[in-house]
Amino acid sequence: MFLPLQKWLETHGEDLKKRDCFEALRFAAIRIATLGSAQPSRLRAYETVHTLIGIEYFTHERLNAICAKSEGQAIPLSHYTKQVAVGDSRYRSYLRARACQRLINGWARELHLEITPEPIPAQWLPDRFDLAHRRATGLTLIDIAREGREAAFTAGVIGSLSTPASRGLVSDIDRQLAEAGFWARGAGAEIASLDGRLVYTLWHLGHEKGILPDDHEDADTAEAELHYLEWVYRAGLKHFGYNFDAAIEILLAHQSANRLEDIIGSRAAS
Repeated sequence: MFLPLQKWLETHGEDLKKRDCFEALRFAAIRIATLGSAQPSRLRAYETVHTLIGIEYFTHERLNAICAKSEGQAIPLSHYTKQVAVGDSRYRSYLRARACQRLINGWARELHLEITPEPIPAQWLPDRFDLAHRRATGLTLIDIAREGREAAFTAGVIGSLSTPASRGLVSDIDRQLAEAGFWARGAGAEIASLDGRLVYTLWHLGHEKGILPDDHEDADTAEAELHYLEWVYRAGLKHFGYNFDAAIEILLAHQSANRLEDIIGSRAAS
């Protein structure tokens, strides 16, 4: 009973898998012609180690096992993260800057760039965090050392990509950030400040990796690079294979400044 259908398909049928295969090859050819060959990726190898040793430890065991002192009473750090008002406008510059740092460091490693880290920034020197500070905030020496190394690496990447030709562009980005109110000082500004060099470096590495929005602009302008930053931030770092929890990033900013109680005060005020 299926014989007539089989004969009809032999002359009129379409091999959908064959068509999909040709479409995939055609798309790949266009991308290579436009962007060049894809760079080898180390995302999974790097992120597996980074996640197992760093991020997952911080977001699970650490938040519940390590406590900060509040009015003489130890409180698990998870208590503070539940109180964070992540949509507070005071954090928008800091969170974008931290997102930039995370991607800049990861993408530079994936691209196998030869980077010489800068000296550990003053805000992450261990001497600044005495025992009393660590007990009051729940910060550990491991946290401090890790943040210091990552900050030094970020500075090294930015320095390696900074050229005299980019100075005017960076200044233009700084001007537009200031006009948009992204330079407001607040929690986290000491750890990460959004500026033109950070935005330029993110854009440069993203283009090197071929990570572009559908409506990307080829023009090397401040407007295009700020648009790129917003696209990356709105898409979310998980879209690119990275963990990024805004509440935890804000917690770190308050730990560093020993102002954890401000988190609860901010939530109560809102």
